[in-house]
Amino acid sequence: MEHQILVSAILGILFVLYLTRLWLLPRPLPGIPYRQDSAQSILGDGLAMMRELAGTDDTWMQWVERQLQQLDSPMMQIFLPLKPPVVIVGDYEEARDILMRRCPREFDRSKLLGDLLQGALPDAHIMLRTDDKFRGHRRLLQDLMSPGFLRDVAAPNIYTQACQLVRLWETKARVAAGRPFDASDDIFKAALDAVFGFAFGPSWPHSALQPSMDAMDAMDAMDVVDELAGTGGRHEARDSPVAFQEGPSDEVVAATLELVAAVEKVQGTLSMKLTWALLSLTPALRKARRVRDAYVLKALRGAVGLADESAGQIRRPDVASAVDHMVLREQKMANDAGRRTDFFSSAMRGELFGFIVGGHDTTSTTVAWGVKYLADHAAVQDRLRAALHTACLTAKTERRSPSADEILALRVPYLDAVIEEILRCGGTTPGLDREAMVDTQILGHAIPKGTTVLMLTQGPSIRSPPMRVDDHLRSATYLASAKGAGHGRSWKNHDPQAFCPDRWLVPSQDPHSQAMNQHVFDSTAGPTLAFGLGPRACWGRRLAYVELRLYLVLIVWNFHLSDCPPELSSYSSIAGITTHEAVQHEPKLVDGIFTYYDGPRPQVDDTTMLWGNNKHLVTKTESVTDLRSLPKPLSEYNHDEDGIQILHMSDVSVLKGNLYDHDYVQNHYRQELGQFVKEKLGLRHCILWGHLVRDVPREVHTKVGEKQVAFPTASGTTAFHLAHVDFSPAGSRAFLRSAGTPDYFEILNNSYIPNEDRASFFALREKIIAAEETAMHKVGIDPEAEKEGQGGHWSWDGSGYEGPRYGVATLWQPLDEVKRDPVAFSLSPDRDFKYVGLHRKYHQLGHDSMGEFYFENMLVRPDPPQSWAYISNQTPEEILFIKFYDTEAVKKGDGSAKSMRVHGAFHLPGTEHLPPRRSIETKLFFMYED
Repeated sequence: MEHQILVSAILGILFVLYLTRLWLLPRPLPGIPYRQDSAQSILGDGLAMMRELAGTDDTWMQWVERQLQQLDSPMMQIFLPLKPPVVIVGDYEEARDILMRRCPREFDRSKLLGDLLQGALPDAHIMLRTDDKFRGHRRLLQDLMSPGFLRDVAAPNIYTQACQLVRLWETKARVAAGRPFDASDDIFKAALDAVFGFAFGPSWPHSALQPSMDAMDAMDAMDVVDELAGTGGRHEARDSPVAFQEGPSDEVVAATLELVAAVEKVQGTLSMKLTWALLSLTPALRKARRVRDAYVLKALRGAVGLADESAGQIRRPDVASAVDHMVLREQKMANDAGRRTDFFSSAMRGELFGFIVGGHDTTSTTVAWGVKYLADHAAVQDRLRAALHTACLTAKTERRSPSADEILALRVPYLDAVIEEILRCGGTTPGLDREAMVDTQILGHAIPKGTTVLMLTQGPSIRSPPMRVDDHLRSATYLASAKGAGHGRSWKNHDPQAFCPDRWLVPSQDPHSQAMNQHVFDSTAGPTLAFGLGPRACWGRRLAYVELRLYLVLIVWNFHLSDCPPELSSYSSIAGITTHEAVQHEPKLVDGIFTYYDGPRPQVDDTTMLWGNNKHLVTKTESVTDLRSLPKPLSEYNHDEDGIQILHMSDVSVLKGNLYDHDYVQNHYRQELGQFVKEKLGLRHCILWGHLVRDVPREVHTKVGEKQVAFPTASGTTAFHLAHVDFSPAGSRAFLRSAGTPDYFEILNNSYIPNEDRASFFALREKIIAAEETAMHKVGIDPEAEKEGQGGHWSWDGSGYEGPRYGVATLWQPLDEVKRDPVAFSLSPDRDFKYVGLHRKYHQLGHDSMGEFYFENMLVRPDPPQSWAYISNQTPEEILFIKFYDTEAVKKGDGSAKSMRVHGAFHLPGTEHLPPRRSIETKLFFMYED
């Protein structure tokens, strides 16, 4: 008997467990596709989702998008543990119909968003149903999206922080020495500081970004070189990202960031309520909530004083923050309703903190995605920058960033298109949730009251081709609309997966507009749900557009964003309040195409390689370091240590003259440039000669005439794509002997030296030649024994020279900002190059009295690989001094003094469509005091 009772009890327990399991299993909605295996699990889709996301950077929303594609259906249902099914809609037209025409009567805000945000944003309107409480909350905020607030309060704060971000990145890029660094965290902090500024006013003492700037400013040279730059930007280590040390965040900033981070931890868990309950037990979250409540209350108390001052005044006082507006709005609402004011209500506190989080999280995420997309699409970036330069011509001419007012006033269709495409592709908000308020239907399927509906913003018809939906399945409200009966918008003329701002530009239809037959921006050109639609669309949309415009314009204006190496350049996401990208930016090396000579030693005056038609010319792609990105500022380069120097010429008005007029160049340009260089370098004598203006496209440049002169005057020529040195050491000494004569100066009239300095120059020249000949005799060389460029002083290596210091260099000055065919120069030691000498023999313009003289170019072979550098976007104010010879380097002989820098223009891929580079270069013979 007892045995029968035991068996019965066991069977009863098993039956109860079976019934319990059946009760716990998901109950699919009829007719809506779902994963069959998930319907047989108590955890629903939870196990499959966790298993498939393990070890990846994907979010749960990306997993949902994949399930929809696998089921090949415009809608599906997923099962969360112990919850009713969640319906997923992946059709833009149906989502648009629900959001615009059926909300809030049939659909309203769901509990799903409340479950996600309840622990961070208590009592914020974003989680409320569309009722009187919701409308009361929104009235508290109604002034914060007004044009006056956006223009006068929000924009100045955003602009200030965007400029701070630019300054920080300039420092980091220089220190990173060509290596990438994580940019997204800086964007996040700058956006938070901007919101703090216009939420609480100019006296707000807390900053998220300032500790990072302080940490960078506190770095000394050893920190930069030893700890951060490391390899100095060499090619083999350039992909290694730099992890900059960040200063400590203060309590208020840390608390805000902790609450935002907590949302990321909750997102995608099987039970968000349970996760919040567990997180609430941690000291970090409890402290963050205490700090949040304290600083929000403090800000409200400070703003109440303004409200008290305004009581009874006819004229509303000026306000400088969101909290001031909210307090004044609460005062007005209380007066209109005949009740007491409640400045510290849960609504005031919840909406103020919600404004801070919503105002910075979505924007920073979208800006980070924008930087990523622009870095990966150089043509879009260049086109946008060119459009901005054209539209902001005053700022461009004055070589400054456009002001906040100038940016907000811009009418640049391509800028609007780029912003809209970033919003479409970034997927900052990957899904829009609603809850069925009544029994209804979606695409012909019954949806019970209380069902959560999630509409994808990155799914079919927006980021992938739409799935076919028969019109008879659509709702009556859709079919009755102008877009009904299959006439909705789509991306049928554009690949929905591609990043293509042009999709937002359409032909102008205004017959009276000057833009007729041109393209204008159309925000309704195709499907997008970046801000939602309808009565519950994103309330902060206007603020977001202001922030995006200011940040993107300043970033594109000040930086050339380069794509990262593949291992750092994924499109993985992190889910939180919004979905933000996890990627790094700003490598500062480029691949350039160089031309080298790889043949036997040329015959005297064989200039075929100079015109690009020599069979021994070869091209090679080399890594080129942007000098701006190295730790050393441009102003600290010195030709003694580096072989180059950047001379800053603040007044470049002399370039406005006719540089094709020899008399103008001789009497104005050379005089001003010579005096400038003498003062900058502390020279005794400075002789300028042989200038060349380079402004002709390489592809149309042809040789003009067979007659070659020593140093032709400006006639317009192409950028010189050949690695070379203008003067070898022996060629420099030969030039001093053969061309630095009184006859040369008088006959050619092609050099500049003040008349009052000529006697002193020639005397110093004689002293130099005498010192050289003394040194040659000491080593058994007869200076006069040279013939045809051989023997005599040509065979001397310069050793033993004890005379005055002199040298030869070139001054390379852009006429416009350099975008195409920039000049590069070697960073490698002179001995690392393999040279080929090219002797030059000139009959000077038929003047027999000049006789003949030689000098020597140095051509460069392609191997071994070299370290090249250039100055990105070099401006006319930045004159590049490139040295070929310096007796100081010869005297020391230990490499501490640099000489003979190889240089040459290189082809920068992707710049073929840009205008030719315009520059002027002038040879320089320099002497120091005896």
